[in-house]
Formats: sequence, C-alpha cells, structure tokens
Amino acid sequence: MRKLFLKIVLTCISLFIYSDAFAACTFSDTGAGMIRIQPTTGSTSTLQIRVKCDTDFNIRFSSQNLLDYSGQSVLKNETAGRYTKLKNSISVQYDLSGNAGSQWQVAKQQQKNRQHQYIIIARLGMVNIANLVAGDYKDQINIEVDY
Repeated sequence: MRKLFLKIVLTCISLFIYSDAFAACTFSDTGAGMIRIQPTTGSTSTLQIRVKCDTDFNIRFSSQNLLDYSGQSVLKNETAGRYTKLKNSISVQYDLSGNAGSQWQVAKQQQKNRQHQYIIIARLGMVNIANLVAGDYKDQINIEVDY
C-alpha cells in the first residue's frame, strides 16, 4: 500500500511541476467502493461511479485477475491451502457500461466538465460450494484516470 501511495504522490508532483494549468477531478460512488456477491450461481452486484474533471481525461478499467477484454475474470481465495484438491477460484463476469463503453483494459477519452457515469455489474459463474475451499474470494478492480 505504501508503494501505491508514493506513486500517486510522485505523479501529482510531476503534474504540478510540468502543467501550465491546474486540473482537478472529482470521484463519487453510490456504494462503499466494494462489490459483495452472494456465493450462488448467477448472483450479481453493482457498483456505480461518477467522475467529473475540469480537463479532458482518459479512463481505463481493469482487474487484477482479468482474463480478457470482455470482462471475464476470476475471484481467488489467496489464503486457501495449496495442498487441497478443492477449487480456490470462482469465475466472474464484469459488465461495464456508461460513458467508457463496455471494453476492459482500453483507455477511453472523456470530455471535460461533464458528469460521467460508469456502472460495473459483477455476475458469478457456476458455484458448487461442496467443491470450494472455505474463505474469502477476491479480485481487485482498478480504475485509472489520466488527465
């Protein structure tokens, strides 16, 4: 976490030094920044994010375990024992909609001074509780804004 914070600070400092105009973006979401899904096949959860910048910007959505541009990913149980024959992952489909289109890992240019809305829907694939290791299954969604 400390490295990520330092990278953000260094990026902001370089923008401050090399920028002629000071740009600002505001971010808001309708949840707690976390998607929680019930462990049943096909269950869904939604996260809505709003972004407004006073300059044009690029936005890119990705996830730590993303498999392709369509949003196919995997939730993993990183703490599961490595010596078990039970599964430690569950497939999940992320659907992206809003001003950035529907493709993941693609930077999309957005216009300034507009309230942009993005919706992420997570839908679980086949879940068979009897074949899964007990524990938390996680993935990290990353939203990169370049302005």
